[in-house]
Amino acid sequence: MDVLGVTAYIPSSPGMKPPSTCPLYPCPPVTPVGVHRLVESISALQGERNKLLEEITGLRQQLEEGEKEKQQLAGSFDLQYVTQTVEVESPTTLRSLVEAEERNRGLLEQLQGSEEVTAGLRHKISAYESEISKLREELLREISHLEAQKEEAVKEASESSEQHLEQLREQLTGTAGLGRGWGSVSEGPCSGGDLEP
Repeated sequence: MDVLGVTAYIPSSPGMKPPSTCPLYPCPPVTPVGVHRLVESISALQGERNKLLEEITGLRQQLEEGEKEKQQLAGSFDLQYVTQTVEVESPTTLRSLVEAEERNRGLLEQLQGSEEVTAGLRHKISAYESEISKLREELLREISHLEAQKEEAVKEASESSEQHLEQLREQLTGTAGLGRGWGSVSEGPCSGGDLEP
């Protein structure tokens, strides 16, 4: 609660000046050290996490395309194999058989290459997911540290404000006691109204 000002008025004899106004100002907020750095660090971690998620999304799409291509190649290989079997059973030339075998070898190489690409994509996705997990843990630690610093700053500000208010109360109490003392002196037996002419 902000206290703007307190003025103490104490009864006194004529001509006595009332105590001056004593403004109360709340203590300035305590800024936790390193909060700005933590906020920047958290923003950077979130940016890296979003970037990795986008890359994982792209890799998953490539993986799906690779799986489709692998299935298509496998289907083509089966078709060529059946064709080769028919040609062997049918009267064909040696050249046609060699061409079919070459096509099959090419399809096998493409299929193996597709499988290698797919395995590489899976490994890369797994590595990115592991990196995201680490970034998430680091982000949670940074947020927890920031919350602890914020609570400590609020606690310090509250304690400082209470001490400041207590000092002002003591000052006001001392001023009130002094005013009552002045009033007693002015009304005592030595006052001008009780003197004999």
